[in-house]
Amino acid sequence: MVHRFSLKTFSVKFLIFSVFQISSLAVFAHQDSINFIPAIPVDIQPNFITIEWQTSNDVFSGVYYEAEGKNAWILDVATKPLRNHSYNIPASYPSQVIYALPFQFVGSDTLWGDTLVLMSQSASSGKMRVYFTRPIDPNVATGSQAIYLPGTAADTVIELIHRAKKSIDLAIYNMNIDGIAYALNQAKVRGVRVRVIYDGSTTNSSIYVLQGVPILASPTSSSYGIMHNKFMVIDCDTDDPNDAILFTGSMNFTSTQVNKDANNILIIQDKSLALAYRMEFEEMWGGSGSQPNLSASRFGPFKKNNTPHYFNVGGIPIESWFSPSDGVNSKILAAINSANTSLFIPTNLITRDDLANAIEKRRQNGVLCRVVVDDDASCSDQVVATLTQALGTNFRETTESGILHHKVLIADALQTNSNPVVLTGSHNWSNNAEIRNDENTLILYDANIANLYYQEFSQRFKQSRVIAPNSILDLGPDISVCAGQKVILDAGTGFFSYLWSNGSTASQIIVDTSGMGLGSITLSCTVNNVYGTQTDQITITFFTCTSIEDNLTKRQFSIYPNPTREFFKMQLPPDVKPQFIEVYGIQGQMVMRQTTRLVGDSLEINVSELNAGIYMVRVLAGNKVYVARLLKQ
Repeated sequence: MVHRFSLKTFSVKFLIFSVFQISSLAVFAHQDSINFIPAIPVDIQPNFITIEWQTSNDVFSGVYYEAEGKNAWILDVATKPLRNHSYNIPASYPSQVIYALPFQFVGSDTLWGDTLVLMSQSASSGKMRVYFTRPIDPNVATGSQAIYLPGTAADTVIELIHRAKKSIDLAIYNMNIDGIAYALNQAKVRGVRVRVIYDGSTTNSSIYVLQGVPILASPTSSSYGIMHNKFMVIDCDTDDPNDAILFTGSMNFTSTQVNKDANNILIIQDKSLALAYRMEFEEMWGGSGSQPNLSASRFGPFKKNNTPHYFNVGGIPIESWFSPSDGVNSKILAAINSANTSLFIPTNLITRDDLANAIEKRRQNGVLCRVVVDDDASCSDQVVATLTQALGTNFRETTESGILHHKVLIADALQTNSNPVVLTGSHNWSNNAEIRNDENTLILYDANIANLYYQEFSQRFKQSRVIAPNSILDLGPDISVCAGQKVILDAGTGFFSYLWSNGSTASQIIVDTSGMGLGSITLSCTVNNVYGTQTDQITITFFTCTSIEDNLTKRQFSIYPNPTREFFKMQLPPDVKPQFIEVYGIQGQMVMRQTTRLVGDSLEINVSELNAGIYMVRVLAGNKVYVARLLKQ
């Protein structure tokens, strides 16, 4: 259901503000004098909800609130200016939707906050069940062992459908398991209201097995993305609050997703959370009726941010966010930045640079960061470059058959006395998920749940391989060069830091005879990355390069390519018949002598075995000697 409200019942003092959209900030003069942190609920109980926010200085504040359907706004105003603002909003019963509009003012200057959609705590048990479709690692369990469903996840779905008494609302990206469709048909026959939304661009073969069940395909025009949700809401409108069930996670209702791919499932017994998901369902459905209302139906970028986001589920704080209306990427970033000691991410793909950069910064701050993706090809090139550089062996891709289909983040699972966080749902870490697709995301703050997901992550990490090998530091062999020549030493890429023995912290340095004259100098470089520390050294010897040329007949000829790494050719005058070629080092020692091989009008010589440095090439032809200088790289 989409809730719309007006300020018509507000006091006359505030009627002038009604021209502004309540979902946005309406600011009068000098807004910078009353900056504030947006209000959020900090305590959610069956009979009240406490909201709080902070301002940069002491100001008067207040809040308007209204229970859904009452059409009677109530005003609560502080009696003195404060920086920390707190208001208790009463609830008449559990699982009640309440709208709150906070504001603050200094004199005639007023700043309205965003309208909050709140939900009081349900009377449900809050029981949660977590399942995985691939084996887990029980060795890291600190309490309950995570449950692996060996190809039986579809049976779990069917069991939930069989227990439905009054209503089933299913939003599923893809469904090809006919047994689930038959169970929905049976529920329809026994009087359960069944409604199904599916993605219009996907095969969904089991949709055609449904008989008499109202269905709605998502739009497929270029204005929309995909309807990528995987959730089912059961019995959130019965008298017994424990009948209400939310089924969600990453699993589509397909045989491959159930039997082969790595997925996670959450089943939560909570009426408030189930009602929020039904609100999202009915926005896509177009209303609360049994049949879809196409004129009111909204998908993708046309949806509104109109559902509650904060819940108390059996004492566990949970946040619920939908895409693209709710800005889920900012929530993923916040979850990444919340990690104090560890950050474990098993996710199908990452294509957003801001998420990769945030992970890199957490590692730089000393957080243990490990990421497993389905494969590196599913990530953007920039993300791969960032994470291989930042994480090294802790950035991996799965080696298992099937795909890694999670969209999961686990923060601080190894430090249970902190505030472990689990983020999961259907939202891939991509631009399309953020701005076009219909997606759902849950954020749970609980150490036990974090450990269950960590058991899953640990096994997936074991069944993965490093995406990028370690960069190797190699300054090359010792070299001899002529005095006055410059030598560039390059330590290469793939390292966080560089420290040369001359004090430089650059990846490259230039060495010449400035300040040292002739002779040898040994330089070393120490580098560091996620793999550890490496050190290498090189000795450079500078010589006076005139002795050989002075003792040889100076008939010049051309050498190419020059410099070279392997071969060079010599272009000699056409009347010259070479007999021998000699190659001399800088100090005049002969390092090569061979009979030459004529290739056309040129001679081809292999010097790949010589060390890098300056050499003199001497060609003997009868009583004539030809000389040229060669630079071997």
